[in-house]
Amino acid sequence: MASQNTQFYSANEFLFQETQTKLTGRHAFRYGVEFLRQLITQARGTNDLGSISFTNATAAGYSAFANFLDDFSGPAGNASRTFGAPVLNPNQLA
Repeated sequence: MASQNTQFYSANEFLFQETQTKLTGRHAFRYGVEFLRQLITQARGTNDLGSISFTNATAAGYSAFANFLDDFSGPAGNASRTFGAPVLNPNQLA
């Protein structure tokens, strides 16, 4: 089953950079500073509600629909769900 959640990635970057050069005799010294601020918002595209699959029980002769009505997943059914925060903000200041 395809996920109904959308996934997105949005980033804003702010950069401040300053450099200076000092000449002394035959030498040149260059120094500076740089600040980078990243504001990031990203969302995963997973199925947060989960899913359950029902399979046929061929030995007993029950169909997958009958197993669904009995709330029995069958011999090879599975259930899955994704846990965790759906939106992440890995912001950075460097």
